[in-house]
Amino acid sequence: MRALANGPQFWASLRQRALTDAYRGELHDVFGPENIAAGHVAVKAEHARMQALSNSRKPKG
Repeated sequence: MRALANGPQFWASLRQRALTDAYRGELHDVFGPENIAAGHVAVKAEHARMQALSNSRKPKG
């Protein structure tokens, strides 16, 4: 999950605001053809979790 959330295909999809074919292929390989949408939701949640963790470690002030 973390690898997908940090991967270039996920970031390309974020920039394009759409599931790219390459990212969809990664989701298919990891989660299976019937779970692409659920896999994407899980990857986005992991991305948000990592962002929150990163932000909490930044010095304040």
